[in-house]
Amino acid sequence: MFGSCWGMQLTVTAAGGRVRRNPLGREFGFARRIQVSELGRAHALFAGKPSVFEAITVHSDDIEQLPRGARVLASNEAGVQAIELNLARSTVWAVQYHPEYSFGEIAATALRYADALLAEGLFATRSELEQYVAELRRMAQDPAALALAWRHGLGSAVLDVRLRRAELHNWLQHQVLPGLARRQRARAR
Repeated sequence: MFGSCWGMQLTVTAAGGRVRRNPLGREFGFARRIQVSELGRAHALFAGKPSVFEAITVHSDDIEQLPRGARVLASNEAGVQAIELNLARSTVWAVQYHPEYSFGEIAATALRYADALLAEGLFATRSELEQYVAELRRMAQDPAALALAWRHGLGSAVLDVRLRRAELHNWLQHQVLPGLARRQRARAR
């Protein structure tokens, strides 16, 4: 299994851990300074990914207590950002951020959560939020908009779509396709 955001929270809860509202508040737009742990650097989930990176994110919860057997693969100041958990015959790779999101999707999410983002002080005014949305949309249309990437402090791990989605690619390559190949060989016998 692979889970992002709520998928990680659900997995942690189902396996006996605890999730809570993050006392540090909502992490929105880009998770900053995600640090791959020593264990994570050797893990296939992060193959090809820098050891410190930004990622698109939107969540207000975090992991209060990991379930037994969970291994932390990455974290930042906001909390645990990636885990591996082995459950019976299943392996779960999960991240708190959204490698599947695009700049356009986080722009739409900003509009959907506008009232909450303003109430929580992540944006001082509606016009500031709308400017942020406009900049995200511009980056969606022109990923090479270096001035915007610089302004938002974004590196290649979020700007390059292949790096942004590396975790999904790595999960497919290391977890899904080998299992599919084994099942196909078994059927052919």
